[in-house]
Amino acid sequence: MLMLQGGAVGLLIGSLLAARVRPRRPVLIANLGLAPYAAPLLLLAVAAPAPAVIASHRDAGQCSGLQGGVKARAGRAAKV
Repeated sequence: MLMLQGGAVGLLIGSLLAARVRPRRPVLIANLGLAPYAAPLLLLAVAAPAPAVIASHRDAGQCSGLQGGVKARAGRAAKV
């Protein structure tokens, strides 16, 4: 339960950051934003302490929120 809440908090933070960030290569940033989702899985595989797993899931959620916002902005810019 705490892991999902950590991911939700990270998603919210990442979405707020996406409103401010204007990368030169938005598609690259959007694709790299999904890479941190491997960290919580690896930590679960090695039986890491719960706070470490929760923090890594929060960070992955943050990258996902950033990725979604950047990707959406890149799509709107391509249509203009």
